[in-house]
Amino acid sequence: MTLTNYKANPVNEYGGIAESFLAVYRLTQNPRHLPAARVFIRDWFLDPLARGEDKLAGLHANTHIPQARSWVCAAEVVDDPRLLPAAKSFFDQVSNQHSFAFGGNGFDEKFAAPGIETRQYDDLTGETCSTYNLLRFSRLLFARTADARYAGFQEHALINHILASIAPEGQTTYHVAAQPGRFKVYGGQDNCFWCCTGTGIENTARYAQGTYFTSGRSLWISQYIPSRVELPTLGFTLVQQSDFPEGDTIRISLEAQSSFSAKLRFRLPVWLAGPAAARINGAAAVAPEATRDGSWLVLDRSWRPGDRIELRLPMNIRTRPSLDDPTVVSFFHGPVLLAGALGHGGMPQSDIVANQTAYHKLPPIEVPVLRSAAPDALKLVNGKPLTYTALASDGGAVTLIPFYQLHHQRYSLYWRTNSHGR
Repeated sequence: MTLTNYKANPVNEYGGIAESFLAVYRLTQNPRHLPAARVFIRDWFLDPLARGEDKLAGLHANTHIPQARSWVCAAEVVDDPRLLPAAKSFFDQVSNQHSFAFGGNGFDEKFAAPGIETRQYDDLTGETCSTYNLLRFSRLLFARTADARYAGFQEHALINHILASIAPEGQTTYHVAAQPGRFKVYGGQDNCFWCCTGTGIENTARYAQGTYFTSGRSLWISQYIPSRVELPTLGFTLVQQSDFPEGDTIRISLEAQSSFSAKLRFRLPVWLAGPAAARINGAAAVAPEATRDGSWLVLDRSWRPGDRIELRLPMNIRTRPSLDDPTVVSFFHGPVLLAGALGHGGMPQSDIVANQTAYHKLPPIEVPVLRSAAPDALKLVNGKPLTYTALASDGGAVTLIPFYQLHHQRYSLYWRTNSHGR
């Protein structure tokens, strides 16, 4: 078969097979597994991407994401100069030109043309499995390249899609609707087991993956997630605490039996509202022990047991125009996508279903038009972190909360305004 588009291959999602053969090869060193993996590395798919061409339209997203991810693994054991460039090209195209504000992708599981986002969306967008696989992809690419943009994608998709895909009661989503005025539907735990139910269960166990990376005497703090990592080869244990992303301060403590030398590299997110600042044991960290290396704040010194680091990452409200209509925007607080909480009007009695398309024909409600898309048009609600209100053109108000906190009601992630940007 020369094509693996949705029409030619509607149900057999074999994208992870090449990666499986490569994993077996790494374990056994048996060369027969390499040609088996090569069967699933399709030149028709690989070659355009190696040239930087975007020909993804019509392809089934969750088949081809793991296919492309396998090229990162193959590049380690196969002499083919196309593999890693093609993998990077695919990841960049999907994350930059085929994704929604929450980090998910796909229209009814398929890629649209590049740059299409809000022209044709409905409730069958953003398959959660696809983002699960892209997160694994981003971690592989970061481990291979140490490029902070892959770590940035992990933060964005984890906070705004994966956390948003799981209801407080534990049910998970298949699709995450991008169309304003829709609501999420969740798989009933007793009567269905979707593909995204399986990856949804895995997601909760993978939250901390990709938080830390090591090389030599360096430790990369890639994600800001409360955690504890033991590093016996480096001679210390690092404990990370914070209320991030509600708060902007990360607190680090170092546990060790004796003094040790290490280079700690803290990711500086692209959403920073001002310079990041670090303090060591209460004193401002300055050069030469504190330097900036591209997207990383580097603290390089001899450390003592009990040393404490406080890292401040300033945040503010920012807007993101949609790919295909700059008059349609989404609001973020730092890394957090804010969703308009639109209530329960016209919703079914339950949004827990056996079939993910159960309410596909139920129309969305009309979404308010905002008076302004300027960041300062959002007003913080006192005593409620990350909760804002915005005025609508009809004189009413809309409450916006983190998308990962919004469940069992209608919402909007995209907004039109009467006075864009003012």
